Amino acid sequence: MDSTRSAAESLPETHSEQRNIAHTMALAVAGLALLIVPSYQFVEWQLDQASAEHLWLHAQWRSLVVVAALATLAWCFTHPDGRGAPVVLRLLSLSIMCMMFGMFASDYLHEADSLGRMVQGLIMTTFAVSLVSLRGGRELLVLFGLPFAGTMIGLYALGASLHDVVVTLFDPLMMAVIALTISEIFYRTRIRILVLDEQLRQLATTDALTGLGNRRQVENQIAVEMARARRHDSTFALILGDLDHFKNVNDRFGHSTGDAVLSEIGRILRSNIRVEDRAVRWGGEEFLILLPATGRDEAMAVAEKIRSIIAESPLHCDGHEVPVTISFGVAAFNGESDVADLIKRADAAMYRAKRKGRNRVCAANGDTNADADRPLIA
Repeated sequence: MDSTRSAAESLPETHSEQRNIAHTMALAVAGLALLIVPSYQFVEWQLDQASAEHLWLHAQWRSLVVVAALATLAWCFTHPDGRGAPVVLRLLSLSIMCMMFGMFASDYLHEADSLGRMVQGLIMTTFAVSLVSLRGGRELLVLFGLPFAGTMIGLYALGASLHDVVVTLFDPLMMAVIALTISEIFYRTRIRILVLDEQLRQLATTDALTGLGNRRQVENQIAVEMARARRHDSTFALILGDLDHFKNVNDRFGHSTGDAVLSEIGRILRSNIRVEDRAVRWGGEEFLILLPATGRDEAMAVAEKIRSIIAESPLHCDGHEVPVTISFGVAAFNGESDVADLIKRADAAMYRAKRKGRNRVCAANGDTNADADRPLIA
């Protein structure tokens, strides 16, 4: 399970999800705190026979949470993206635990009649905080442990018997043990779900044979690049490639070798593009490369480089030396409003490369110097 925790925490999606969860929790906890905390103060003021000094001490501790809750709401509404929400949630949770331990210490020192209610409040609060501990038991241990240690030190300094204090806090301490377990279970369940969601996403957007992305993944990314290009008056390019006479490879060497060839092509594509580029298996023996912030000439150079690497020497696959070539069509963004239109231009350029003899790179119609194709290496 520790490997699951490490795997989840290393995923960018996990950090984003943690922020979203923290943002939602922070809003909920802050809202409940502003509803519940003043209500308890009002009930004490109306029903308890406590002294004004005692009520004032409770009010001071509760004001800590009210201020923290108001600050949390202000932060969440000004940062809807969740930035900083985990820290804000932890500070709010810590303020709630400090409030309860502070009121307990005050009642213990004054031997107040409400001491039993403070003990019950500690039990309820510990359980509630365990539900919003983002990192499970280790986080709850800090949120409970710091106020508890501070309370013990403070009471000891004021002459209280630590044995008697621990006996009085026995039920909250047992609740803390239970809450640590609950919090850790919730956390591990949550990260397990995140890992499974990521695995499902990978299965849905990754080609199992080549390890490249698939059609579904890149179509969304092309749409994003189109919107960005229109907004910033910039460009990007697509390279669409198809292996030449691939049926002959399957017929001559067998389908397992054909699969190995496709996998090797995927490796070559990944090794010869930038980090920000995206190579995908478009379907069958077709591959597509998305090149953000790239013009036609740059894209033609990338396509020619990859074409040369594939053509210059046979691929060593499944114990065979397999000669393979590929034909590429290149299309730069030209103001299209639909993803299909841009892909259609790249596809037409690729089939023009096929008609001209294969093993070459052609630019799409509509691009500058569209017929200035790269040299053919037969």
